Amino acid sequence: MPNSTSPTPQDIDGSQKTAPADPDAQYRLAMAYIYGNGVPEDNKKAASLLTQAAQAGHREAIYNLGICYHHGYGVARDPDRAFALYQQAAEMGYAKGMHMVGEFYYSGLSVERDRAEAVRWFSASDALNDTTTLGFDGCYLGACCAHGDGVPRDPDRAQAYFAKAVAAGGEAARALIDKLMEEKQEGSA
Repeated sequence: MPNSTSPTPQDIDGSQKTAPADPDAQYRLAMAYIYGNGVPEDNKKAASLLTQAAQAGHREAIYNLGICYHHGYGVARDPDRAFALYQQAAEMGYAKGMHMVGEFYYSGLSVERDRAEAVRWFSASDALNDTTTLGFDGCYLGACCAHGDGVPRDPDRAQAYFAKAVAAGGEAARALIDKLMEEKQEGSA
């Protein structure tokens, strides 16, 4: 049985003139086009398929369409649209969507910077223990606790978040922690 992102032979049948009607199949085929898995890479086709699956309420498609708009993959870059899609996925309980909503509030991208709101979304994602976001949620939560951004300053809690982040995210988490801590030092100098 294919995993959720592997296309089936029916998904990539070259004789098929229309997109599959099933949102799961649309999502799998979109991801195949993004990564060139069994089909040529084509971000425009991927975005079109993600749009169809998203319109049917497929939360992973909604989130991944947000990525397309965030970075301009197959569509014009539109951070406001990306945020709306991430928020929609987050409200459906999708950890990656929650994390990205937190990042937008943390950085002030397309929304007014609001560290308390960022902490709320990072905490919601962190509570789901999703291995794809766990390390990064901890990085941001730790930085907020360390600096008192959006929450009371709490160095012990910050260290606990950082330890959890590094355990889950390894070197990528360590690099993000260093970056977040450095940014705050530069901002207060």
